[in-house]
Amino acid sequence: MAYNLDVNQSLKIIEFVQYGDLTSEDLENGHADVIALANSENLHRRLVDMSRITISASLLNIHDIPDVRFEEDKLNPDTKIALICATTQREIEMTEYFAAVSRNRGWAVATFGNRTEALEWLLAN
Repeated sequence: MAYNLDVNQSLKIIEFVQYGDLTSEDLENGHADVIALANSENLHRRLVDMSRITISASLLNIHDIPDVRFEEDKLNPDTKIALICATTQREIEMTEYFAAVSRNRGWAVATFGNRTEALEWLLAN
């Protein structure tokens, strides 16, 4: 999987845009890169664009990110993550699953169909 990871200084958010096939290894590596950037920039709002991916990562790996890795990586409790979903049913379901597990663990994570809706939620107090 390829991705772009940037800080949007005007909005004070991290933008993470993913392309291609998302494997379990990509999920781990991408998460680690986002955490490192968030910590170095002290930014806790993230816009994750998953609209151009297919997901081959296992359900267990997807479950482990919010269930285990968020705690292990000492994710800031104020973190807010807006996910823009892909358009295929499988990817929508996998993204919704990630968001549901995250919310069940107390994290502010929501899914959206487009950037405008995602930013409205992400930037709201």
